[in-house]
Amino acid sequence: MENREEDDVRYVLCHRREEPTPPDRQSNVPLLFDDIGEVSRDDFALTGYGIIGRPDEEVREAPMASGWLQERPNKMSNINWRAVPRTVRTITDSIPAFDVDTSTLYRMTEDNSPQLKLTWQGFPGETTATHLPLFDADGDRNIPMSEDDFPFEQPLHALFTMDMYHNTATNRRYLTANLIRLVAS
Repeated sequence: MENREEDDVRYVLCHRREEPTPPDRQSNVPLLFDDIGEVSRDDFALTGYGIIGRPDEEVREAPMASGWLQERPNKMSNINWRAVPRTVRTITDSIPAFDVDTSTLYRMTEDNSPQLKLTWQGFPGETTATHLPLFDADGDRNIPMSEDDFPFEQPLHALFTMDMYHNTATNRRYLTANLIRLVAS
């Protein structure tokens, strides 16, 4: 699926149905990714203030917040997160004829652990202070207004799509993880 914003064209990565598509159904189904991890303090911007330092007009038109999700300090999490590099590589290999920058999506820490950058971008009229999709274990929206209020070192359940952007001015293609919701476990 495609969405265009100025020089960036956004593609939501989808699965194409193999069988004939039933009436009133999409032939392409967005891929949803579901991970459990914890958010790193490094490069953190998942509060009601979002990404600090952006121009006011930009914030009004498209509020944004982001943070790096990483494995939890236990064996099961480590086993699940080992697949992240292979999954990212499989996705980039499936995009034919293009080099795709994954630095906006994925990185390895100094201790060789994978991290995924979750990014939320609201619609015009929304704000990070009221619309950021962060929820407590009861399903109630719980948007921290400072780093001190964020549940670091706690298990969080992330649901996101993976999107590819193509900047038509620079011809750069890059992947992002578009946060749908982050829920305390």
